[in-house]
Parts: sequence; structure tokens; C-alpha cells
Amino acid sequence: MVSRRSFITLSCAYLASPALLAKTSTYPNRAITVNVPVPFGGTADGMIRPLSELASSDLGQPIILQSKPGAAATIATRHVAEAAPDGYQLLLAYTSHSTNPSTRDTLPYDTDNDFMPIILLGKVPMILAVSRESGISTFDDLLEFAKSKPGGITFGASGLGGAGHLGAELMSAMGGFPMTTVAYKGGSEAVVDLMAGRIDMMFDAYTVFNTRLETGRFKVLGVASATKQPFVPDAYPIAESIPGFEAVAWWGLMAPKGTDPSIIDRLYQAYAKAWNNAVVRERLVSQGWEPSSLDPEAFSAYLDSEKKKWREVIRQIGFQQPG
Repeated sequence: MVSRRSFITLSCAYLASPALLAKTSTYPNRAITVNVPVPFGGTADGMIRPLSELASSDLGQPIILQSKPGAAATIATRHVAEAAPDGYQLLLAYTSHSTNPSTRDTLPYDTDNDFMPIILLGKVPMILAVSRESGISTFDDLLEFAKSKPGGITFGASGLGGAGHLGAELMSAMGGFPMTTVAYKGGSEAVVDLMAGRIDMMFDAYTVFNTRLETGRFKVLGVASATKQPFVPDAYPIAESIPGFEAVAWWGLMAPKGTDPSIIDRLYQAYAKAWNNAVVRERLVSQGWEPSSLDPEAFSAYLDSEKKKWREVIRQIGFQQPG
């Protein structure tokens, strides 16, 4: 939310500039576009669509979702970085926003200075699952198994550089156990090999596993959030075994640098209010979402902490995205 100091500064600017007052007081007066850096139909779409419908009602204008996937989210991110700072072109940023500066030699925008955080909308805690064939039933079993197996435990990564891959690498480093990464093009292929016992472990979003949980061919050992989660009530936080450990995929809204603070606050209020809808909230929580409504200042601090955390992990494993 806008701080008292920002509000005072903004008020003075209004007194000095009637044109600015007229411009911001009528926002929004046309459709707003949220640029989504991944294809429609996935986890992000299931969250941003209902929340945007509710926010649209509050704002009194349509909110259009525009998918611009590719290049680890840099296509959509560049589009918003180059857009006018008027509140009509927004970015649905996610975890890659905090990892791309460390995994790519160059970016077509300045991650730190070209954007203004609006709201952290939610987190998707990673789930730790192991093959039934491994005989692992507790996290302590996992540690012993990994340390006794030549080459360490085999881990299926559904996309190198993603939250699942980097989260598992962080868990390996903090837990002090060896791990061999097996790369897959997607989560479905990795889950099939997990159920068949061809890999020992997966670390990914709940939605990757949920349709196959009832098969009983793999076991959920833990969740990478600070607290237990209702969508996997029997899974304990990995932080109970590795203090301080957390690995989530996060999603939040951002605007181009220079967007008026009153517009940022208007958008924050609309999307924060959307989470109060009990039906939508319950549905998203059941799908693996951990609701959030961090304001711009808190979201900015969270971004800084995420960049720092993943920068060190990426440096340790020497990972770089191609291109």
C-alpha cells in the first residue's frame, strides 16, 4: 500500500499538477492487459483468471489476459518493460523473474530498475515425492538412502532452471546429501518414471502429482513451505528436518517503472480484495496455492530475498540457461 510519506508527496504533486490529478483520478478508464509469460491452461492461468475477474468488477473495467510465453518469461517481461507506465500493461511475473539475472548472461531489460511491484498474489509450494520402489518412507530415510547410494539419489527435474529443479538443488545443498539430476521436458514424463521406479525422487508443484496420487505408486514425503498445507495434509514441512528451507514458485503483478503510485495502490487493493472471495480462495487452495497479498513494499523485499537465495544456488551448481 502507499505509505504515509508517499501519500504526502503524491498529494503535493497533485496540487502542483491538475493534469496529473485528472489522469490518475479517472484510472482505469479502459481495459487493462495482464501479460502472462506462460501458455494458458496451466497452474498460473487457474489462479490469475478468477482473481482478475473479481478485480475487474472492483475496478469497473475489463482485464484482458494475454499469453506471451517463451524464453523463460523474457518475452512478456520485455514487452511490459517497454510499455507506457500508465497502468494498462501489467506483467504476471513469476519465479524466473528472480532467477533469470543469474542464469542468463544478458537480459533485454533491467530486472531491478524497470519494474514496480504491485502485489505478490500467491505461492505454490514444491512437493517432495519419492518412488515406492525406493523403500523411503521418511525424510530421514531419504537422507540415509541418498548418502548410501553411489552417485546419490536420482532426481527427476521437469525443466532445468525452474522452481522444482533449483529447489531440489537447494534442498540437496542444505541437507548435505548427494543427488544426480535427470532432466525431463515436462512433469508428466518424470512422474511416469517415478511411478515405475526409474528415478528415486521428484520435487515439483502439487498440480504435477495430484491426478496420480491415488495410484499409490509414489509417496509424498514433505512440502517445501514454512507450514503444513491443506492440499497435502499428511505431508510435513521439510523445514522441520532442514531448518530455514523453503522452495516455492511465486506469482505476482508488476507494472513498468514510472507508474503513478496511486495506480499501483488501486491495483493492489483490487487484487488483494479478490482473495477475500471464499469460493475462489477455497478452490485455489485445494489446487495447491498458498494465497498471498503482500503489498508493493513487502513484495519488493521478497523479490530481493529470492534473488539473493537463488543466485547462490545457481552459482554453486554452475547452471546457465541456453541462449
